[in-house]
Amino acid sequence: TKGEILLSFGYSEEAFKFFNKSLNMNKNNDYLRIRIIEILFNKMQNQENAIEILDEYNNLKVDTSKNNKILKILSQVYKTLKKYNLMNIYLAKFEINQKNYNSAKNYLFKAEEFTNDKATLKEIDKLKKIIQNE
Repeated sequence: TKGEILLSFGYSEEAFKFFNKSLNMNKNNDYLRIRIIEILFNKMQNQENAIEILDEYNNLKVDTSKNNKILKILSQVYKTLKKYNLMNIYLAKFEINQKNYNSAKNYLFKAEEFTNDKATLKEIDKLKKIIQNE
């Protein structure tokens, strides 16, 4: 609660400390982890910060496929890391949630251009099927 109050008044560094302290007491608190991701993203300046965000994201247990804020953050993280295939996949997921299927198709087409990875191509195919079913 103290972290939320501090954050609402613009004290993100102090809020970050309280969120981290709480997360150390409860490692499975996805709400706290998402708040930490948001704070890290707002101060992201380089690839090191982007990797830090991904580390937090990879510890999430909750499904974030419908969380457009997290999808946008991840697209920017992957852009910073110059992983354009993944950037475009997360942008496509965002557009699917917004029911902008043509935009989603365009992002998936771009994602295909940037990858040969079988797992990534499988994810692209899965998203294409979702679009076809809508």
